[in-house]
Amino acid sequence: MSHRPKRSAALAAAAAVLAAGLTALAPAPRALAAPPAASPNPLHYLYLGWEGDTSKPLTFPGGAVSLDHKKAIGYGLTIGGTTYAPDETENTGLRDRISWTLAEGYLPSPVSTWNAGPVKVTVRHFAHRVLDDSATAVYTRVTVTNPTATTQQATLGVGAAPSTEIPLTAKPSATGTDSADYALSIPAGKSVSTDFVARSAGTADAAQLTGAGGFNAHYGAMAAYWKGRLARTAVPASLPEEGLATMYKAEQIISWMTTAKTPDGQGGTNHELRSSGGAPANAPFHGYDVVYSHDAPDIAAQYIREGDFDLAKKALTSRIYLDRSSVPDHHPYLDAPSKFLYPYALYLRYTGDQSIFTPALKAKIKATAHLVQDLRVSEPGSPYDGLIKESATFDNSPSHLAVDNMAALYGLTSYADLAASWSAADASWQSERTWALGQADSVGAALDRALTARMDATVSGGYNACLDACPLLGNGNYQGNWLGTTFMMSSLPWDGRLAGVEAGGVWKDKLDASVRLAFSQRARTAPAIPAHSWGAWTNGANGYGTVYNGGAGSQLLASDDPELRTEAVADLRWLLDNQTAPMQWGESFSSGGGGTWNKNLADLEAWGLSTNRKALLEANVSVPRGGGVIIGRGVPTSWLTSGKPVSWTNVPVDGGRRIGFTLTRDGNKVSLSVTGDPGGPVALSLPAFVDDIVSTTAGTADNASGTVTLPKGTSKVTVTVGDLEASRITGAQSTAGHYTFGRPTDQVRRYQTFTAGENTRLDGVRVSLRRIGGTGQSPVTVSLYRTSGLKPTGSPLATTTVPASAVGTKDTVVKAALGYDGLVDGADYAVVLGQRTPGGPAYEWATSGQRGVQGFGKDTGSGWTPEPALGDAWLTAETSRPAQR
Repeated sequence: MSHRPKRSAALAAAAAVLAAGLTALAPAPRALAAPPAASPNPLHYLYLGWEGDTSKPLTFPGGAVSLDHKKAIGYGLTIGGTTYAPDETENTGLRDRISWTLAEGYLPSPVSTWNAGPVKVTVRHFAHRVLDDSATAVYTRVTVTNPTATTQQATLGVGAAPSTEIPLTAKPSATGTDSADYALSIPAGKSVSTDFVARSAGTADAAQLTGAGGFNAHYGAMAAYWKGRLARTAVPASLPEEGLATMYKAEQIISWMTTAKTPDGQGGTNHELRSSGGAPANAPFHGYDVVYSHDAPDIAAQYIREGDFDLAKKALTSRIYLDRSSVPDHHPYLDAPSKFLYPYALYLRYTGDQSIFTPALKAKIKATAHLVQDLRVSEPGSPYDGLIKESATFDNSPSHLAVDNMAALYGLTSYADLAASWSAADASWQSERTWALGQADSVGAALDRALTARMDATVSGGYNACLDACPLLGNGNYQGNWLGTTFMMSSLPWDGRLAGVEAGGVWKDKLDASVRLAFSQRARTAPAIPAHSWGAWTNGANGYGTVYNGGAGSQLLASDDPELRTEAVADLRWLLDNQTAPMQWGESFSSGGGGTWNKNLADLEAWGLSTNRKALLEANVSVPRGGGVIIGRGVPTSWLTSGKPVSWTNVPVDGGRRIGFTLTRDGNKVSLSVTGDPGGPVALSLPAFVDDIVSTTAGTADNASGTVTLPKGTSKVTVTVGDLEASRITGAQSTAGHYTFGRPTDQVRRYQTFTAGENTRLDGVRVSLRRIGGTGQSPVTVSLYRTSGLKPTGSPLATTTVPASAVGTKDTVVKAALGYDGLVDGADYAVVLGQRTPGGPAYEWATSGQRGVQGFGKDTGSGWTPEPALGDAWLTAETSRPAQR
């Protein structure tokens, strides 16, 4: 909050002036000149409005509101000749100067609070559809709180005329062309509020708006409406991390608000799944307030997963969806035609509703499926034969991308399901099913060849987003954002698996290795990107974050690694801690540093919000084709050990059914209770169960995968585990290669890195070693180090030894009691092996013998030397004590 020179109160307030683009509504000249009001910050904003509105008002940290994205109405206060206005200057003190939140944590009602000398100012907005659905009004309440022992006289300045920002509870003491002052007297220890209303959409005059009711009545109606909408969809009733439940509800409402209704030119109405409510006119990027061909299918699909079938149906039958998402657009986004297909199959699975599939819609779906074939390369002998053609799906220079081909696998499989369902009434659709599955197999084979060739060409242990030597945006070697976005955009591998995609190969088999490789590249070459962030959309080493973060992590639910299965929740937690506005994020954003919001580098993105909700929903409960549910696939162990229940209600499953469930923990027992009919078996598949199931009161247990499967009709089970708080971080478990340590020079010590999960204590490590060079070795030294650039750094955090007698001349797995409290989730650590007395008799550490995906190297006696080409060393880290969130 900044002090301003003594000037007119009215424009004290215009508290919303921008030098260019977004301007304040200025008052007419008065006895005192207008002060230089603080400007709304175009990097931080929220949009309001109502679902269906084509234009959404914007609000800013200090409480300014813009009805048209160009002019802003600001609020300021003058006391004793000094004028105060919110200071939104982009620096590390922004969040300290101005509190900016959502009412009740998730409702679309931003609340801004800042100090004005001896008093506190709170500005609160919300939108509501009024007057028999003929207009949308923005209601505003400005509250001045006086904590002092004396009455304070003040003037509230508003940067709009009373005909625009219409007063509901007071009369102006002075007015200008585009301003108004309101005289206030605030008793000691009391608060005084002034309410306003403004029309943002539709038709209504001042008399109609003032006669439609006040702030409190409309706030109650607005809150009841959104809470009622939430209650009819899948929502978390209880999560140990309450912030994630709040975030989910906020994202859901924001997504509903982002939809727009427009004429379709044929006498009907488009229900547009837009990607944003728009950005300020003077923002350094363009707004996403349009329908994008590859965004809309994922947004529609998430409404189906949540059970908002009516909105999904309206969107999927809108002319704009049929025209825009079924053809490659100007970029071109070649994932779009494939993605156009899958929401229809998902809708049919969940609802059983065949009525929307008119002959015209079936023909459109068929034509789009065959367009996917037309988009494939047909060049026998070419390394790209059978792949989807070069595209700009990532807004990149045209390249062959894995995302387009993975999307084709999902889309063609979905089309096969649709054709099968229609073949009961028309047998000719059976041949379409056969054709689609054949196409999916062929695309899968081409993708497998291309990924293998690319991995061979780059001599890497995992794949990335490109199937050729595509020029990457940004700089550095980190390519993880495009890999994560490949998963997010294609909805593979996890959602494809749920939908019945049967094609396998490299994209599936090398998932874990590819993700670990990306994370190690992040640690080695992109230190600006923290753990559990995939980086910014620009894909460079200096990016920070993206709204797509949770969607990228959601597909790791397909992983065989229990730590990677919880990445979706960890990625969402990171977003919660790194907002660019209350419960909002830009498509890309940079770090703002402490005490401020992170900075949008692109507009807010409802597509990302939909994939974030998918991540949280499916980490808790996923719905496979054919009936039944998978519960707990990505639930962190810390949720179980917290003592708080994990509970969801109104979750839709195949066939129009709904279920709810609750997970609880008592000691080493985990109990599940399911309500409703899941329509098939219930698989309780918790990461904490992997290799640790002792017994179960019902169903059958698969200890290796950590899954207890309940037959249809069984709704309760209690599973006993060995040690709920213990887990293993398993690295390479191969003895294909062997590399020496314990020599006096060159190969003095060896290190292997691992990434800590949510457990905070290291209890020990297991390594595979053998003695070489005869006898007389001294004990093996085993140490734990922090890392920098994926190499050991600093002094050891802990050290222990293993007797030479414990190691044989053949590969021997030995355990070292290496203990350390204080592991940090997502941080990389190095286990370093040496010999107490280096000499000729030494040791070898077994490795995978091929290029590693984490960090392996040696101490030459003069420094650490990475040797990733030698593979990853055999290592298991045993941890315990999950962090309590």
